[in-house]
Amino acid sequence: MSSAPSSNPLDPAAPQSRSSHHHHHHNPHRHDRHRSKRPHEHSHHNDDRHHTHTLNRTPTPPPPPPPTLTATTTPSSLLTLLSTTLLLPDEPVCLAHLYLHRYRRFFTKKPSSSPNGSLPPEDPLDDFTLHLTTLSLALKHHSIPLTPRSLLLPSYTFLHPSSPPLHIPSPLYTSLRRSLIAGELLLLRVLGFHTRITLPHEFIPRMLEIAVGVGEDEGEGSVMETVMGVEARRVVGVACRDYRLGGLFPAREVAAAVVRVVVERCGGVVVGGEREWVRRVAGERVGVEDYEEAVEELRVVLKGKEQEALL
Repeated sequence: MSSAPSSNPLDPAAPQSRSSHHHHHHNPHRHDRHRSKRPHEHSHHNDDRHHTHTLNRTPTPPPPPPPTLTATTTPSSLLTLLSTTLLLPDEPVCLAHLYLHRYRRFFTKKPSSSPNGSLPPEDPLDDFTLHLTTLSLALKHHSIPLTPRSLLLPSYTFLHPSSPPLHIPSPLYTSLRRSLIAGELLLLRVLGFHTRITLPHEFIPRMLEIAVGVGEDEGEGSVMETVMGVEARRVVGVACRDYRLGGLFPAREVAAAVVRVVVERCGGVVVGGEREWVRRVAGERVGVEDYEEAVEELRVVLKGKEQEALL
C-alpha cells in the first residue's frame, strides 16, 4: 500500500506543482535581480554624492592657538606678571611705582604750574603704556639689561591671550616699540632727568635687625631671608604701590612704618613708648609725626588689600 505524496510545502521531498515551482523559481529570481540592482544603483549614487560633497566642502580652518594660562586686564597686575615672568628683583618694580606716582602728581597740577612749558598739559599716555614705561626706565636705572622686545612680547601675550603672539619684525611691534621709547623720554622730562629715588628698601634690613636684636655674629644669613624679612619685603611692596605712601611720605619714615607693622603682624610687641622705639630703630633723623601717620596709613592699606583678596 503506497502512501499519498506529502503536500506539506515545508517538506523538501514533497513534489511541487508547476505553478508553485514557477512561482518559487521565477519570483525569487526576479526579486533577487531587483535587490541586486538597487543596492548597486544606490551605492553608485551615494558614491557620487559623497565625492561631490568632498570636492565642494570648505576646508576646516586650523584651530586657534591655545590661550595663555595667565592673562591680565589691569596695568598694575601687568607689572606684577612681568616682574614674575622676567624674575625681576623687588627694587626696580617698586621704583617703577614711585616713578608712576610722580608722573601722575605732575599731571594733576594745573598747566600754569608746570616747570617746563614744553611738556603737554595733559597726560598723553594710556595706563598700560605708562606702567610699561616706568618699569623700563627703572630697569635701566638699576642696570638690568632688558630690551624693549623682552618687555613687549610677554606684555602683548598677557593683554591679548587669544591672539597670535606678537611677531618680530612687524608694523605692530615697530609701533609699540616707538611708543615705549617716546614714553620713556616723556617720563624723563617729567622727572627732570633725576631717576634716582631713595627706596625704603635701603633702610629696612638694618632697622629690622635692630628691632629684633640681631647681632653681628649671629651667622652669615640675612635678616631679609627670615620669616619677618620676607613679610617686610611684601609689605614694603604694598606701600610703594600706594599713591600716598609711595608718593608723599619720605623713604625713611615708610621703612620704619613697615618694620613696625611687620613686628606687630608677626606677634611682636613694642617695648617702651612708640616714639622711643622708633628713634632707637630708625635713628634720630626720622620724622616721628610722618612715621606715625605712615603707620596708620599702612594699616589701612593692608586691611583693604586683605579684604579684596577675600572677595
